[in-house]
Amino acid sequence: MLLSNRPISAILLAIGAAAGGAVAQVIAPAPSSLSTSTASATTSTATAAAPTASSSALSLNGVVNQLLTGYDKTVRPSAGTGDPTLVAAQFQINRLFNVNPISSDFKMDLYLRLLWNDSRLATTFTTNEQIRLDPTNIWVPDVQFYNQHKPTGPTDESCQLKVPASGTVQWNRHFVVDLYSTFYLYSFPYDTQNISIRVVSLSYPSSELQMGYWPASQGGAARPSLDSSFSSDIWTLAGQDPHLKKYYNSKDPNSTVYAGIEYTLTIDRDPTIYIIKYVLPLFFIAFSSTLSYWVDPGVPPARVGFVLTLLVAAFSLNYVVSAELPKVNYLSTLDTYVVVAVVFVLVSIVEFAVVHYTKVAGAAALSAAVEWAFRAMGPFALVAAWILVRYGTGNDNKNAAGKWIGTVILVLSVVGGAAFGFVQYRKLAAAAAAKAK
Repeated sequence: MLLSNRPISAILLAIGAAAGGAVAQVIAPAPSSLSTSTASATTSTATAAAPTASSSALSLNGVVNQLLTGYDKTVRPSAGTGDPTLVAAQFQINRLFNVNPISSDFKMDLYLRLLWNDSRLATTFTTNEQIRLDPTNIWVPDVQFYNQHKPTGPTDESCQLKVPASGTVQWNRHFVVDLYSTFYLYSFPYDTQNISIRVVSLSYPSSELQMGYWPASQGGAARPSLDSSFSSDIWTLAGQDPHLKKYYNSKDPNSTVYAGIEYTLTIDRDPTIYIIKYVLPLFFIAFSSTLSYWVDPGVPPARVGFVLTLLVAAFSLNYVVSAELPKVNYLSTLDTYVVVAVVFVLVSIVEFAVVHYTKVAGAAALSAAVEWAFRAMGPFALVAAWILVRYGTGNDNKNAAGKWIGTVILVLSVVGGAAFGFVQYRKLAAAAAAKAK
């Protein structure tokens, strides 16, 4: 009715303006009065234009009010037809932060968009403006994060008619949410993790509500990609796998099945900070233990004190490393580095005990041979052990060449050290025999 009244009101206002001008000419035909009458006509024209703009706004509000008249927001679209309501989902991830393996959760800043068709909101009204709808006045899918770890904070929510002719509704909401995830830290800090965003509607079974992908007609794809603005301080996005999923109680065959969407993100950790803080210090501790072979075994306090200091440093660093990881029943790659460092320090203690005992026992040639064998073998064995830990532990099987290189270096260092020690023993034993003669 508002649309049909606009031409009539314009005609009446024009007639009134013309009549006003005629009366002004009859009563006061002087030029000064003519200008006054012209100003009055201009004012009348402006007055006529104002209701036209307000009528457009009133028409938009009137259409929305008309759509919501008799609308029952507790009833889902397509209810009573036997068909489920299809809800499409799309994510825009802005930032990933607070990835915490200790508490098995991560925090994500994201936008969730839902799209569905509600024929009760279809209208032929056309406008260049977006038809905004109050989400509290219409039916909205009761979706939630299935793996939510903590309640979300205050968020912005909006709703609009995307395609008014068919009643297609787009719902947008901003979330900063804590989500639960299982972390496998076998290869920490060189690990790759799979974290998931799981959205499900637990208010309707899958026979009444189905989740789907954002349609191509609305700028989506059959299997949509996440937004390219994804960012994180330590993690990089290596892959993504959106897929539909059914949620139910696996222990109860008669449990209700609910529809949902799961977005699995594959993220790679940047190990730089862990290498600087932990891996390199552990390497230097283990390498320092090989330097103890060059300390005169005839000065026990200096050698023993040096090695024990390294042992304390290794155990102290192990304590710091443990604070970075949850309590798990397996060794991560970083834990293995700690073990290797401690083993090399302990080996240097055992080596000193053997060298010192054989020297005191009078087997000076054997003592010197053992010393030279460990001097030749130690640094190369350490490098080989470090390579094997990097590529031979955890679940990292991407670089088989690294394992072979580490193995070859380790074998060569042991064989070479033993051969060098044997040569030194033969030489020293011959020299001692010649001196005895």
